[in-house]
Amino acid sequence: MLKITEPKKVLCIHDLSGVGRCSLAVILPVLSVMGIQPVALPTVMLSTHTGGFGAPARLDGCAYGEAALEHYRELGLSFDCIYTGYLGGEAQAALAEKAFDLWPSAYKVVDPVMGDNGRAYTTVTPAFIDRMRHLCRRADLILPNATEAGLLLEKPLPDPLDEAGAQALADELAAALAPNVVVTGLQLDKYIACAGAGRERFVVKKLHIARNFPGTGDLYGADYALKGSFTAGDNRFECTYDGPLTFENCSDDEIDPEAIVCLGAYGTYYGHFYCPEAYDYYLVIFDTKHAQTGDPYNYRIALDFHSLAPVGDRMPQEGTYPIDAELVFDPGTMVPGHLNENWGIDGSYWSVPKEGGGSTMFPITQGSFTFARRDGVYRLYGTLADGQGNEISFTYEGDLNFNDDSDDSPVSRLEADRAMGSLYHARARQEPASDYTVWSVYLYTEESWTSQGETGDHLKLQLVAPTDAQSLPAGTYSVTVTNHPALGGFLPGYIYADRRALGTWLVRNSSEIVAPLIDGTVTVADTDGDNYRIEFDLTDDAAPAHRLTGSYAGSIEAIETTSALGLSWSASQPAPDRNAR
Repeated sequence: MLKITEPKKVLCIHDLSGVGRCSLAVILPVLSVMGIQPVALPTVMLSTHTGGFGAPARLDGCAYGEAALEHYRELGLSFDCIYTGYLGGEAQAALAEKAFDLWPSAYKVVDPVMGDNGRAYTTVTPAFIDRMRHLCRRADLILPNATEAGLLLEKPLPDPLDEAGAQALADELAAALAPNVVVTGLQLDKYIACAGAGRERFVVKKLHIARNFPGTGDLYGADYALKGSFTAGDNRFECTYDGPLTFENCSDDEIDPEAIVCLGAYGTYYGHFYCPEAYDYYLVIFDTKHAQTGDPYNYRIALDFHSLAPVGDRMPQEGTYPIDAELVFDPGTMVPGHLNENWGIDGSYWSVPKEGGGSTMFPITQGSFTFARRDGVYRLYGTLADGQGNEISFTYEGDLNFNDDSDDSPVSRLEADRAMGSLYHARARQEPASDYTVWSVYLYTEESWTSQGETGDHLKLQLVAPTDAQSLPAGTYSVTVTNHPALGGFLPGYIYADRRALGTWLVRNSSEIVAPLIDGTVTVADTDGDNYRIEFDLTDDAAPAHRLTGSYAGSIEAIETTSALGLSWSASQPAPDRNAR
């Protein structure tokens, strides 16, 4: 028996560019391989896309589009989805409106192409924006980028934008225009993100690559957005067969055919261990099934890696984790193996037992591994090397759990807001890094400075400035990330893995930490070249947060330049200790 149903049809109202993989050139093949029949309705034909090839040759498609829609109506065609993109003016917007009128039950997706990089395209007028806003109100899903979101809402976007602001932007668009919204191209510090609202609310972010890739929005709309909201659905056939059956392995997984097949794995989740921007995991994989209970093994692979925010039951995000060669603890990377002070290896490594006891350890400094989950089963595989000619490939498939050894409780000992008033003395040192300089500024009250000097209670600020800054730069410093700090930001306070308190802190008696300051502003003004005015309004890591405010006016005592960026941890709770793992 064989029963075949007609594939779903999507009417694609977009431009067609001859050179440059974008618009219909991207959308048509993607929808086809998804089992969907795309029907192209070019709004305009261009010799090239508009991203750097000069002024393209142009052929307007309005007359053709009108005739095509009438022809489809006469044929009695129906469309399951109408997906609109670039519309070159109000006449082309009318094409989309006519399609919506002719097939009112179709799922309607609108990509309101009007601008990018903070500016509207030159052909976009206030009347066209109003027309596009009207079209969005008729849609089931809209896909504006950040610039287009601002045009639709008639307001500038917050700068800088954080995750909460990105989610609020998507929510506002959903309330004003369409029931489902995905905003793309949102710049969140070093990340590029998209935010959704409606049926699902989310913010997804990845590290930003500072390059232009024309057609990625079209690919996103065709693949992710349509697949998530409208699928091939009933495109299926039914049949019966009775006889022998064999399968040929045609998978394209990059697994070495000689990889060691591991039988056991377990892990530990440590939360923010190295820096506030990444979540730390430690994964151990053995070629024996009961690794945790002491079964003999031939290979033990220990992977120290960082994920973005955990998913599900404290699990890391799926993906491929390369070596973090610069050791800046980027999410989505693996910590390389390195010698510690006891001549052991910290970070990622693999070990092989030696005859007579002990083991040989190989620090992992090259390669990557992949963390994936399919049908509830975890798949781990990769090829790793130590840079000295030794290499290991492995694969594991089975159950996996991560013990939760994180401590996300607040560190701050503040019990209420604190106003420090006008501070008495200031000291500062420059601490050079590779492409920026950290200015550590220490501010003291009169009582602490006159009674204890530099060992007295103080506020320690860490401000990020250009490497060529000969004096503390003026400006307003807001919080920045610690692994790729932005110039003009301050480093938030946090506890590093080796028990140092790094970043901006309120400190008692030189080394006893009181509160990490993780948000707010520090404003620096150079009043006459020798004297400064510093004002701060900062908050700690408590929930709800406590405010720390105050100011300083006067000269700043210079301290000898050093690379010592942190204080020793001396709170009542010890910092995490991973030596036993």
